[in-house]
Amino acid sequence: MKDRSVYDWAAFGQANYTYSSLSLLLGIRYNENELFGGHVSTRGTLVYELNNKNSLKLVYGTSYRSPSLFELYFQTSSNTVFGNINLEPEESNSLELSYLTSFSNFFVQALVYRASYTNKIFRTLGDFTVPDGTPYTNVSYYTNGGEFNATGAEIEIKYQGPSDLNAFLNYSYIDGDNGDEVNNNGHYNFRYVPEHTLTAGLAKSFGNFSVSGLVNYQSERSAPISELAAQTTLDLNIGYKHKVMYFNLRHNISVKNVFDELVLFPEYVGRNINSVPSGFGRQILYSLHLEF
Repeated sequence: MKDRSVYDWAAFGQANYTYSSLSLLLGIRYNENELFGGHVSTRGTLVYELNNKNSLKLVYGTSYRSPSLFELYFQTSSNTVFGNINLEPEESNSLELSYLTSFSNFFVQALVYRASYTNKIFRTLGDFTVPDGTPYTNVSYYTNGGEFNATGAEIEIKYQGPSDLNAFLNYSYIDGDNGDEVNNNGHYNFRYVPEHTLTAGLAKSFGNFSVSGLVNYQSERSAPISELAAQTTLDLNIGYKHKVMYFNLRHNISVKNVFDELVLFPEYVGRNINSVPSGFGRQILYSLHLEF
């Protein structure tokens, strides 16, 4: 890949308009790529306020990503993995509808969405011919997948109560198809994505002390060889603040992944093994923040 280069420049602008209970925000981005020419991405948000505590939000967006130098030109010395100069840019579009409300000490946002993805770039195994006409058999090379889609729902709940008590919960569900599968090889994007994810947190202050906890959950998901079980991790934090002369000091002790859960990710690139570990088990960290 020595001496390879591709230029890409972009310009972005946005405008906002408000009339009575309606608010409209429009954004546009223009990309110019040396190999793939110009492309326009857009995003628009329309918010309708039902009253001062309830509103509806409609969001439409498109996105674009040109292939990287690695995906275009990479080649191992052993001729086992190849980039592909015939790749097309990745594109997507999405539409989501949200309902936002607040009551008492709660804020709630619930949404549903539909997304479509085209030309997703990934590695596949098969016969490949390089630009000079040399054919190779049973090698890995980058290619574009077909169009695939996803339908999902999310809910976010926040609580800000008296006595410095705060909590939140985020839950998401996603259902994606296998439209990007090539030649029934069993490899497609949403095979490796959990249907259910949940994150919840709680924080409380007691004078100069503070405590907080964070739970992350992912449901089971497929991997190249066998399924990965559901995974849950817990993080805890204890903080203390005080003043020494002219300085405000804040101490924090954090325990990440309290139960030393083995966090695994599907190995969806080469797919020669089933999964790879995150590399982070239980961690105990101390930090000191100093303010004048």
